[in-house]
Amino acid sequence: MENIKTIGCIKVLEEKLGEDYDLFSVTYEEETQILKEYAEKHNYLIYSRCKDEFSRYEAVHMAIDGGFDGVILENLS
Repeated sequence: MENIKTIGCIKVLEEKLGEDYDLFSVTYEEETQILKEYAEKHNYLIYSRCKDEFSRYEAVHMAIDGGFDGVILENLS
C-alpha cells in the first residue's frame, strides 16, 4: 500500500495562521481558501464528513484512488 500522509484541518490552519489563532478570527470562506491552497500545494485530498460518516480508512483510500500524496481530515461534528 502507498504511504499516504494525513493532517487535520486545524493543524493546517495553525501552520498558516499560528498556533494561537482564534477560530472566530477568520471566516468560513477564508478557512476554506487556506485548506484549498494547502491541498493544491501539497497534492492533498480534502476529506470532510460528519461524525457518523467519518472514516480515516475511507479518506486514505480515496486519496490513493485519486492519486493524491495525502489527505486533510475534517470532522464536521
